[in-house]
Amino acid sequence: MSIMLRCLALLGVLVFTAAGADAPFIGDAHINQNGTLVFSVEYQTISENPEFQILTSSSVSASEASWVKIPAATMPAPGNSKWIIELLLPGANMAFYRVEVTDDIISTVNSRVIISEICSANTSLLEDIDGDFSDWIELYNSGDENVSLQGWSLSDSADERNKWIFPDVSLKPGDLKIIFASGKDRLDSGSEIHTSFKISANGEPLMLSNKHGQVVDAIRIGSLDDDTTLGRAESTGSEWFQFQKISATPGKINEAEGIVFVEAPSFSSEPGFYPLSTGLELSTLSENQSIRYSMNGDDPFENGLDYDTAITLNSTSVLRAISVDQNGNQSDEVTGTFFIRSPHSITVISLAAPAHHFDIEDGFLYGFGDHMFSNRGTVNANFPYSASNAWRDRETPISLELYEPDGEFGFQQKLGVKIFGGWGSRGYPQKSLSFFARSKYGKGKVRYPLFPEMGLEEFESFILRNSGNDNQSTHQIPPRSEINAFGRRRSNGSYFVNGNYTLMRDAMMQHAADHLNVDQQAYRPVIVYLNGDYWGIYNLREKLNEHYVASHHAVDADQIDLIEGYGSANKGTSTHYNRMRSYLEGGSLRSNTRYEHVIRDYINVSSFTDYHLAVIYFQNFDIGNIKQWRHRNDGTFRWMLYDQDYGFNLWPPDVYLPAMKRDFSDYNNMFDFYTNTSGSGTGWPNASGRTLLLRKMLENDSFKIQFINRCADLLNTDFESQRVVDIINEMASVIRGEIPEHLARWSWFSLLERNHGSPFDEEDVPFNTQQWEKNIDDLREFAESRPDKLRQDLMDHFNLKNGTCEIIATVEPQDAGHILINSITSQSLPNDRGIYFKGIPVVATAIASEGRSFQQWSNREAITRQITVDTTASDQIHLHAIFN
Repeated sequence: MSIMLRCLALLGVLVFTAAGADAPFIGDAHINQNGTLVFSVEYQTISENPEFQILTSSSVSASEASWVKIPAATMPAPGNSKWIIELLLPGANMAFYRVEVTDDIISTVNSRVIISEICSANTSLLEDIDGDFSDWIELYNSGDENVSLQGWSLSDSADERNKWIFPDVSLKPGDLKIIFASGKDRLDSGSEIHTSFKISANGEPLMLSNKHGQVVDAIRIGSLDDDTTLGRAESTGSEWFQFQKISATPGKINEAEGIVFVEAPSFSSEPGFYPLSTGLELSTLSENQSIRYSMNGDDPFENGLDYDTAITLNSTSVLRAISVDQNGNQSDEVTGTFFIRSPHSITVISLAAPAHHFDIEDGFLYGFGDHMFSNRGTVNANFPYSASNAWRDRETPISLELYEPDGEFGFQQKLGVKIFGGWGSRGYPQKSLSFFARSKYGKGKVRYPLFPEMGLEEFESFILRNSGNDNQSTHQIPPRSEINAFGRRRSNGSYFVNGNYTLMRDAMMQHAADHLNVDQQAYRPVIVYLNGDYWGIYNLREKLNEHYVASHHAVDADQIDLIEGYGSANKGTSTHYNRMRSYLEGGSLRSNTRYEHVIRDYINVSSFTDYHLAVIYFQNFDIGNIKQWRHRNDGTFRWMLYDQDYGFNLWPPDVYLPAMKRDFSDYNNMFDFYTNTSGSGTGWPNASGRTLLLRKMLENDSFKIQFINRCADLLNTDFESQRVVDIINEMASVIRGEIPEHLARWSWFSLLERNHGSPFDEEDVPFNTQQWEKNIDDLREFAESRPDKLRQDLMDHFNLKNGTCEIIATVEPQDAGHILINSITSQSLPNDRGIYFKGIPVVATAIASEGRSFQQWSNREAITRQITVDTTASDQIHLHAIFN
């Protein structure tokens, strides 16, 4: 409990406040003539012989953090749970006094039933009856009589000690009882019993109370590693130990000892968001423990400070702290970020790691490295500086906290971090990061819904992406000599510069394709802080690896082949993929026999078609960012959509359409670009090895018709202009309020302030909201014009000279059914209308609603549900299905 005392000029006027549901009675308060404050504290539920620690301090203001320790109070033995406390006041200039009475977290009464072992991160130790690995609590009757637990309670909240009440359960002497803390709330005393709450793996208190509401045992659980338990030596000792998986003993007497458990420090205020400066105190439960802490991301034990007084937080700060007992045993680290005057409208992620890892000059992860400098200030290398530290495969531990948009704390976990991505990350000032949950850091998974709308709650890895090339940093890279539009050319610059950054382009395009038969990454915009320093907007994304496939498709990650590019196996082997390419190169697919072999053994034709049409629609000429996977028992490859940043006119088309045509390949018509036959191997951007699969598949007439019709279907629905514009508007509205601060953070002026200037250049166009809004307008304009442009490109490429027709699809009675047109339903067509290509037959199928049946097609002789529509018959074709 904590008691605040306010003294007005030592005139004997006192105001007391006490925190907690069981606040004590405070009375008999007076100030002696010698300046000693005397008062009594009466607390009915405290045991007769508690072990107390009295912490006293004073301050000139209750709202400031200038608390100063003063001599501890004296506390004679109590009578009837009443204590007389005397506090020597240091002087009249102090107006506020604080006394904290700490008694092992929660005062307890003696009990024969105790908590003997706890597991808050059960991943494989103990299954419940449902086959779930739920948290569990073990109780032990250390006495020599039966004890009925009926009416007793367990809780993880000091304010709600009767949170879950036991059914009629008894423990015989020496009995151990497992209670699953699963949230399932099962009270059948004849079977397993489950509490109504779960135990946070990040740490929280656990209290066992008797039927009178008295706390009989309690412990503050720290953050436990997977399958690690917290228990008493031999189940009865007063000292707590951590037991690794091999030593954990659910339902059995614990071993004599494990790793000494030292409780982590506690903060006087919860991490989170504060409108003004705030004060913070760190405390431990034992006077035999010291505290070490850091505020710069460093390891608190090795490079931290000894805590001895309250800390004033005037700006956003991240604290890392540990407790150390008198034998040198360390607690787990506790990490918390205090955001001071830093309100945000979207999710916030705070990272804490030694700052030298992220120094841009020679940081272990982020930096160029001393070897890159010919002299300090000049980088002796060409963009994207591929010899720098940022291109090395390095990983280091990092603490990550997530806070929801409303400021609510999500989770905190120690993870591994690497620099992620290619040119659009490692060569820019703002880089992307990938994170890995590993057992060596404590937990092998992040168990939190990173993407609430997706439904998954476990992740082994994820990404904080800088939006790739869709990033303001492209304006700080000088152009090479081939690009003459932007001036200040350098031989060590980049061909692609001055992109129309939006910070959401790839995520927007994937959202537009979210109904397609391709795997894609969930997205969530976040604000990132590193060691309390604002790092701006990032895209929280799933990582496309074998764990992604396992979680989304319910397959064994060890039973897949995951291929990146044109034959590199990220998981499994490339044998089947190489066999597929050899088969395609070995003969024409005009033969239906060979084509059917391909779609049976190698290619999921629906996924293949949707992937390539999406890339073509986006007008992404960087077609080498490609992944495909297959289950070894299934055989056919499925495609994964990612890294589409070059699409939607990222690079100013007035500059790059003619430049690419001159220097590499014309991407104006993406059907031509993606079926290029020149060039050998898989060279950038579209050598024949890159276009092999689509070229060969289009040799087959059946696939060609399906491909063209699917393109028409998508342009009528998923890629319809208004739908895509609505997606752009919605996503832009989420991050709009954060744009000014983000652009200021990564401006040239800000880089110089952080000594991050060289080898980058000052941006041509000032980073401001007006420029970002113009870039968002460009996205809208592309979405509005793209369907008509793509239809014309398709007709030009496939030599369809008769143009298009409009199909109107209606049903009678309304809601009695719908019409399936190729791959889409009539309900998905805006105003029941779609545009199709003349000369390409369309298949229409009448689908009756439940309880209805198809009767006939109006104005057509056909009475079958499925018909083939002659698209050359008219400029406007009306399909009207009648149902009974």
